[in-house]
Amino acid sequence: MPQWIRIWIVTLWFAAAAPLGAQEWIYCPAAPEELERQCRQAETTLRDNQEQMAIVGEQMLNPDIILAKVDRKPDESVIRYKRRVMQQQGVATPTSNRWLPVRGRYYDPNQQIMYVALDRQAYWEYVWETLAPDEDFARRTFLARERISQQFKQLRFTGPGGMLVQWRQAAEAAARFRQQCCQLLPAADTTMPPVIPGEQGRP
Repeated sequence: MPQWIRIWIVTLWFAAAAPLGAQEWIYCPAAPEELERQCRQAETTLRDNQEQMAIVGEQMLNPDIILAKVDRKPDESVIRYKRRVMQQQGVATPTSNRWLPVRGRYYDPNQQIMYVALDRQAYWEYVWETLAPDEDFARRTFLARERISQQFKQLRFTGPGGMLVQWRQAAEAAARFRQQCCQLLPAADTTMPPVIPGEQGRP
């Protein structure tokens, strides 16, 4: 993972663990069972959203990753289309039959379009082999698809209302709840129960 992406992710993690502002109030359940349940949920939310930011953020912020549109087959339902792409492990180039590993799969619910994440250089080779020997046409096609990839990344993930911001906000909220409420959990009782009267000699 490039160093600049690591710095961005670490910044998000520190933001998620930032001290709670004095003016903010969070309700902490009084019942120990409910408090413990919500603390476990907060831990899960924090962990899951940090993982999403790390994995997806690396691909969305990396210019060397292109999201390539996968065409839907005629008469293919959306469910079957999504299932097929989610199971797709790679793409074979049309001439050299070289295997291009799929590094991620993403869905645009508004357009009902699936994308697969591919290395930029590998995707260029795929487009070139598909459209050769017309190199000018291949380059125009590749650049047009790269712009579509950038627009989808911005709209769905990296923009102000994108998923990366939503995951960060969810992680921050979980971290604030954990900081303010979960320290109130009682310590586990590790003492041994007393011996039941009359049981001392029983095997």
